[in-house]
Amino acid sequence: MRVSVSRKSLGTAALLVASLIVSFGIAEGLLRTIVGRPMMRLDPQVRYDPHPIRRFTLRPNQAAYTYTAHVWVGADGFRSNGPHQSSGGARLFALGDSFTFGLGVADDATWPARLEQRLGPRVPGGVRVINSGVVSYGAFQEMNMLRERGLAMRPTVVIHALYWNDYMTPRPPQPGDPSVLTPEGYFVWDQETPPHGLMRRAAWSLVRRSALAWSIFKVVDHFHEGEDGASDYAQAYGRLVDGVIRPEEREPVTRFYEQLKTLGDSAGFLPYVVILPVVDIVKSRDPDVHPYPRYVRALLDGLGIRYLDCFALWRANRYGEDTFLPQGSDAHLNAKGYAHVADALARALTADPAVAKRLGSAAP
Repeated sequence: MRVSVSRKSLGTAALLVASLIVSFGIAEGLLRTIVGRPMMRLDPQVRYDPHPIRRFTLRPNQAAYTYTAHVWVGADGFRSNGPHQSSGGARLFALGDSFTFGLGVADDATWPARLEQRLGPRVPGGVRVINSGVVSYGAFQEMNMLRERGLAMRPTVVIHALYWNDYMTPRPPQPGDPSVLTPEGYFVWDQETPPHGLMRRAAWSLVRRSALAWSIFKVVDHFHEGEDGASDYAQAYGRLVDGVIRPEEREPVTRFYEQLKTLGDSAGFLPYVVILPVVDIVKSRDPDVHPYPRYVRALLDGLGIRYLDCFALWRANRYGEDTFLPQGSDAHLNAKGYAHVADALARALTADPAVAKRLGSAAP
């Protein structure tokens, strides 16, 4: 009797485990068709060092990955443009955040790298596009980067790629502010460092690979972010998509471009801006009339700063969601999207007589 009961219990347990596995597989498959799976990450991901004003900066001399795409950061602390990077010619300084750094794409697929590839053959003596983009930088940090590193390179053109969240973090760290980096050099919010313990490490690995586990994690995290169930960042993004831009969100960007214009006049470079697209805005019928691009266009027109409006570019060419990474809302561009930006930017720069004259007469 004991043997039969034991066998029956084992059979029930095996059936239960098999049912759970099948159910998990079905749920995983359904979720992957609806929300996709988390983007895979290879180790090590890009690492950072502390900075007294910008909070953090790219760690120099590192070979790493951004998701599964290879990254090389040189001794100068800037991301490489790939194996065929130019070493001379007119210098263009690319300023921005993760969209300029090229989150999720290879070294030679970022928009600065693509611009160098496309613009070089059209300019006598060639061009060198310096990619100073850093993930999670805002206008304050980008201006400090330009003053600290960019001006010394005597760029002919400084190209700033504006994303909607560039107004955030508008000050240096204050005494007592916690570090935003782990001891390993990762952002504390990215959870890149595997936890200790076999079970925790297995759960961490599952969350990074499974659409179901990732969705459960995001739901739990969603309700831990505050009584309203949404983080400040998520609320700000929701307001943006709805067309609400607060004065305190405009002011840092306005101040940045006023400083960029003044600095260009004094240092002798020409400022140029790429107004980057926002996935949930370009999906609408008339993205170029959304209050956000309208505000930025009016600001730049008022200051006399040249720009490429990617909202209008996406609408005119009917570019779709296949130009963005599979991240859902607030997604980054993918290699195809960056190629569109670089192609349009190369055409705009060479078609502008003032820019073309500067590039053509720049000392190599």
